[in-house]
Amino acid sequence: MEKSEDGVVLVSFGTVFKGHYMSTDGRKILHDAFRQLPQITFIWKYEIEDNTGLDLPNVIKTKWFPQNDLLSEFLQQN
Repeated sequence: MEKSEDGVVLVSFGTVFKGHYMSTDGRKILHDAFRQLPQITFIWKYEIEDNTGLDLPNVIKTKWFPQNDLLSEFLQQN
């Protein structure tokens, strides 16, 4: 998280909605937003392995991340 130029955004839709269930249009909207903010690193909770977002160098796709730990670390730094 320290390497991100202007910060990090965690993208998660919780436990009920899975990112890969999102419509193609919905994913395109997210990709467009990620592209417009190359100085920000996005950690995207995305449950399956496919080609979604592979062309976006500022996006880290992961099936799981320790959300509480990441947020706690951020709060301690600020």
